[in-house]
Amino acid sequence: MTDGTMTIFVNSYRGKLGKTMIGRVYVEDKDDWDLPDKTFTWAPGKSLPGFELASNGEVRIDDYNSIA
Repeated sequence: MTDGTMTIFVNSYRGKLGKTMIGRVYVEDKDDWDLPDKTFTWAPGKSLPGFELASNGEVRIDDYNSIA
């Protein structure tokens, strides 16, 4: 498995968007069939304010208004 990158654009309606899932971690993984056996974490010092990373790879935005 190797690092991957992805750009996500988040839009809100009238400046309101609560905590919501915006996607999944993207990695180059030739054996992605075993995804349920993998655990995802932020690299040391790489977490982003306003975002949450679940151990299953789901990325959530806490509150769009807090980071906009």
